[in-house]
Amino acid sequence: MSEDLLISIFCSVDDFYATFELEWEKILLDYRATQKLKKSSRTPALTMSELMTIVLCFHHSKFRTFKDYFNCAKRALQSYFPNLVSYGRMVELMQRCLFPLFCFLQTLLE
Repeated sequence: MSEDLLISIFCSVDDFYATFELEWEKILLDYRATQKLKKSSRTPALTMSELMTIVLCFHHSKFRTFKDYFNCAKRALQSYFPNLVSYGRMVELMQRCLFPLFCFLQTLLE
């Protein structure tokens, strides 16, 4: 994947998530209040925009599994995402980006 395409994807995702996050946090605050849940005070190593970009780049690649993609691309991605986490942690974090990623892809269809 070219550097220009990677940067373009990241900028698009980051612009989307900046506006999406405000609305999403309101919904999560209401949910947490009704369920009496606490928000984690720990900040993740990767931002949601970075996580979504990596997932989109995987789907743009010709790899069949995320593990093969990540193991092959992590050296190249490290220069763009200095806080890149291990494969196992990436798999755990990918669950968090499912809904924002779905919403992002929906906006592309409009």
